[in-house]
Amino acid sequence: MTEHADLTPPTKKIPPKMATTGAGNGPAKAEAKPKTPVDPNAPKKPRAARADYGFSPDSTIVIVKDKDNKYRGQRLDWFNKIKTFEGKKVSEFMTKFEKSQTAKGTADPPRGWVRFFVQDGTVTLTKPVVPAA
Repeated sequence: MTEHADLTPPTKKIPPKMATTGAGNGPAKAEAKPKTPVDPNAPKKPRAARADYGFSPDSTIVIVKDKDNKYRGQRLDWFNKIKTFEGKKVSEFMTKFEKSQTAKGTADPPRGWVRFFVQDGTVTLTKPVVPAA
């Protein structure tokens, strides 16, 4: 008994077979280029911001006054924390809260909260003016 019973339900449609190449092994594949070896001891590059929202360690935190803030819970806690740093540099805020954790004990990075409030429109970050050389 080398043949097995067909277990496909009678109402289930069987998909058509893929078109094969002349060899009958499936679709033809392009040859993969060999990858260059990567040094495992090389330092990792810092990940760039997804979009430029003004983040830099030297940027100044500015709270938008006319924006209605209807935060509660953890968002309100973080908004109150960032309000105390109005007019100060982002690096000061980051160093103060870099070890903060959630109620469950997981890391809660402050950079994500800065980005949230900037995207929400309640905070703006102003980069320092670099004099022309």
